[in-house]
Order: sequence, then C-alpha cells, then structure tokens
Amino acid sequence: MAGGVIAVAAGAAAADAYVILIGGTILEGLAFLSIALMLSTLTTKRSVALGGGVLLWFLLVLVYSLILFGIYVAMGGSISLDPTNPVVYDFPGWWWGVALANPMFAGTMFQLIPTNEVTLGSFGQMVLPGYVNLGTTALPVVIWIILPLLVAYLRLRRRDV
Repeated sequence: MAGGVIAVAAGAAAADAYVILIGGTILEGLAFLSIALMLSTLTTKRSVALGGGVLLWFLLVLVYSLILFGIYVAMGGSISLDPTNPVVYDFPGWWWGVALANPMFAGTMFQLIPTNEVTLGSFGQMVLPGYVNLGTTALPVVIWIILPLLVAYLRLRRRDV
C-alpha cells in the first residue's frame, strides 16, 4: 500500500528509485540475516549467537562509521557538525573503499544513489567518485550475503543434525 501511495504522489518518474530502494532494503536484510545464520552455526549457545549478532550489528551500524570518520579527521580531513552550514564532502578514494566494505553503508549508498541525495544527514552532501555506482555498492552487500552463507553451509555440513 505504501508503494501505491508513493507512486501516486511521485509519479512514474521515481518508480526506478523506489524499486531500487525496496531491492536495497531486501539486500541489506539478507546480508544481516546471512551474518546471523553464520553466527548461529559458529556458536553452541543461542544466547551467544544472539549477543554476537547484536554486537556485530552495533559495530557495523554505529562504531564502524565513527572510526572511519575519525581516521579521516586524523589524516587531515575535517567534518562540520554545524547543521546550519552544510558542507560538501569530497572523501578520498581510500575512504570509499573502506566505507563500502561495510554492508550497511554500501546498502544505504545503493538505495540513495538514484535519488541524488547522498548526504550526511543535515551536515552536508557527499561528492560521489565515478566508481561509486549501483554496481559497486551492490557488490559488497551481495558478498556479505554469499560468504557468511557459505561459512554457515560448511559448518552445518560437518555437523550431525
């Protein structure tokens, strides 16, 4: 129903962006589900798998970005925390490589690229290098789906279930 409301309000011009938004959301969900499945096969207790999943989510969603921005600032970059004066950020290539290794960041970029609203909240807008596109943002998320599933499969294959 929400898709119908959005289609009526935005028209057919934004249909591709909406499909990418839904696809990106599904990819991100599958990546974290795959990681959770892998964690459950690596542990013997449910509580350890659950705690590990929550910890890993916390690290990937919150801590990873803070560390990444901290390294950027330590290497001479600057971040403006003034929402009344938004800045345009042109991050170096290494920053994008490390950022896109995170399934949450890559999935978010995948969803935002078609909207041309690639921002850091109200703190500014990011300049995307030419190599950051739908393919290079979807690839890390797909890898985060496949590799943990492969590990889980190999672990389960050895177990007597």
